Amino acid sequence: IPEEIARYVDLSRALLDCQNAVLVVRVRGSVRGGGLLFPAVADVCVAASDNDTSFGLPEIHRQMVPGVVSAALARKIGKAQCNYYCMTGRPFSASKAVQLGLVSELLSEETPAEWQTLLRRLQTSAEQAVFMKKREVCSLGSDGEMTEPEQMGTVMGEFFANQDATEHSGSGAAFALPIDCLQLHELSLGGGDGGSVAVLTMCDQAARNTFSAKMNAQLEMVVQKVLSRLDSYRALVLTSSVQHVFHCGANPHEMRRWCSDTSLSRTELAHRMKSLYSAFLQLFSLEIPVVAVLHGKVYGGGCPLALWADYRVGTNELDLHYGNITRGMSPAAQLSELWGHYLPQSRVLEFYYENAHWDGQRCLQEGLVSSLHSTREEAVEQALRLASFVGRQAPQGVQRTRRQVRAKLRSQIIDCEAWAIACSISEKAVFTKIKSQNESFTGLSSAVRTAKLPAAPVSTTTKQPEVAASAKQPWEEDCGVVCMQLAIPARACSSQEVEANFAEAPCSSKCLQRAVG
Repeated sequence: IPEEIARYVDLSRALLDCQNAVLVVRVRGSVRGGGLLFPAVADVCVAASDNDTSFGLPEIHRQMVPGVVSAALARKIGKAQCNYYCMTGRPFSASKAVQLGLVSELLSEETPAEWQTLLRRLQTSAEQAVFMKKREVCSLGSDGEMTEPEQMGTVMGEFFANQDATEHSGSGAAFALPIDCLQLHELSLGGGDGGSVAVLTMCDQAARNTFSAKMNAQLEMVVQKVLSRLDSYRALVLTSSVQHVFHCGANPHEMRRWCSDTSLSRTELAHRMKSLYSAFLQLFSLEIPVVAVLHGKVYGGGCPLALWADYRVGTNELDLHYGNITRGMSPAAQLSELWGHYLPQSRVLEFYYENAHWDGQRCLQEGLVSSLHSTREEAVEQALRLASFVGRQAPQGVQRTRRQVRAKLRSQIIDCEAWAIACSISEKAVFTKIKSQNESFTGLSSAVRTAKLPAAPVSTTTKQPEVAASAKQPWEEDCGVVCMQLAIPARACSSQEVEANFAEAPCSSKCLQRAVG
């Protein structure tokens, strides 16, 4: 039985993950125990209306528990009802199954034409039904939340775009898309299993590695035709060959063209926006660890590409810039959630409102990169060493760990983000200040925080404890309090240091806090 349960787990997962077909179940007679898996995972389930059709979980009366099947059943009828029938083992009729939502409709066995009519309808509209299933139309999202109207607005944009593509595809011969925005190389690990490390280099010199339909189409082809079809890739290094640029996010000139095109609805704009980076989301959803080499500009939409990577190395010239506030843009590619995996909300808002540029040392201090290097070549070498080390380990263990630890792609957030950007574009509120879009707020709080950062290294750097190095002490500023925040100092402050800096500060602890304040 334990071995059968293990295979049953695999079957359950395969049925739950099935996205390319509509699962139709027809029930006649008694359905018990693990058999409830099939109506539970069905997209459409019909049952015979006679008295012989019934359902139940009798395991508890046989010194067993309905374990695996309960995971699928609870998705269909809800946790409370599933709990009741699992604990009592009470059978229920077909009509009760309809009330619970387990069965969609009861069909009379005396009129078999009804079943044939239902099948015909499903076959006729199979393409649309599969689209609805993939895009979570009329269903709970993958995270169990209800779908949002804004999310469905973006989904409908994708639906109409697919229809247009089908109508205009004709019967022309398929052609190979030229690859000039990307380069894919392979580094053999030298083991007997044929494992290798893929190196994917963004090289769109003309557009300076900004989002474009051209790069997205090429990356989609690389992901679907190469990376996702070969089990030999154990890790991937993502880098850029454009000088001083990793990725700059949205192309401002393209965004302004969209603003001036009054024929584009928000539905179309949302789909267009998402289509600029959908292939990158496909890349990061593969079962391949990604090591990103960050050098030069990582601006706007380049931030989520960096944060989706499993591991990041950087160079001293790294310039991380959120930049949305001066561009009128909002997060994309699930960046609104990704920030929270790396930084507290206060730091994210500080980074956003100040339109700050974080150099390599600041990114190292914030934990956004694991090491700094003098040149891109040194950083790539470090990334390859790590990727090779990971690639030589058991791939099954690596993949299962990633599934448990990494952030999950959430289509609801991604679609709602695209819709928000579409609204800004339709209002002609994006990239209105191109000449000053990189300007940052400079104030006392920024000056003090920047002064506390250690000097930039000249060679490979790893994380070190923060060391205060302020040339001008905070109390020497000739202005009032600008901002206050709770701080945890990186080192202790001795009584001698307090006495040396505060003329009337006794070293007794009773007065120390007031004196320092």
